[in-house]
Amino acid sequence: MKLIIQIPCYNEEKFLGKTLSTLPQSIAGVDFIEVLVIDDGSTDQTERVARENGATHVLKLLKHQGLARAFGSGIRKSLELGADVIVNLDADNQYPAHHITALIAPILEGRADVVVGTRNYWKNPEFSLVKKFLQWLGSVIVSIICGITIPDAASGFRAFTKRATQTIHIMTEFTYTLETLIQLSDRGFRIHCLPITVNSAVRPSRLMTGPIQYVVRSISTLLRLICIYKPIQTFGVASLLLLVSGLSMIACSADHRRLYFSGFAILILSAMAYGMGLLCYLFSVNRRLLETMREETNRNRQNLC
Repeated sequence: MKLIIQIPCYNEEKFLGKTLSTLPQSIAGVDFIEVLVIDDGSTDQTERVARENGATHVLKLLKHQGLARAFGSGIRKSLELGADVIVNLDADNQYPAHHITALIAPILEGRADVVVGTRNYWKNPEFSLVKKFLQWLGSVIVSIICGITIPDAASGFRAFTKRATQTIHIMTEFTYTLETLIQLSDRGFRIHCLPITVNSAVRPSRLMTGPIQYVVRSISTLLRLICIYKPIQTFGVASLLLLVSGLSMIACSADHRRLYFSGFAILILSAMAYGMGLLCYLFSVNRRLLETMREETNRNRQNLC
């Protein structure tokens, strides 16, 4: 059993060394523990710090690509290195590394395919009220889509089985956290949540430059994910609301021709929304077929290796 702890990094020379020093050296049930640092085009000494502080592997990306793509690159590299279990950990030591043993326990026991370390962000004084609300809203929406309760869908501290990671394909660029959960639950993988503590923040988040940008990006990401993974439900609800509105306007129009034609126009929009839902559903079927083919290709490649 090989565990690979992957750590995406971007200009983390100040904090990476401490994070690496806290990683477990042995875990019951794990034969090999390796550390993969993904240097996402850093302009500081992140790569040197990683090598000097015991990183087993360093994947150097030629230019800064963002957290989602760095995560995806790390997953692919971990599979190439023969990982059976992959743990994703932030480089800024936000998540205490001693939780890794408990994080992978459900996987080693065969009870889960994905384990998410969930924070109690409501009690975190370092989170603004806006961020707490968006964390809650995103988690509620992801929980509804996945059909299970996920208290902290935005947590980047999580463990995956080899088979689960073989199915992951990141399409959003802002963050991978929400999409991977929806994608894996859509494929029937078992998701388990583990309450964890967190260390004090040592720097501001780099995923946003301010609360407005965070709001816009978060809502945009959620809307895209809902349309991608639940197209019939999304456009079906929109179509139904438009249908009811249009019929109501026509019924109340009487001699008001403008109201009548407005209602008729809304009925056309209702039909268009439903048609869009059907079209997106066909795209989602095609996506699932491609994901299945990709999964089989990855599995065959790993078996050959």
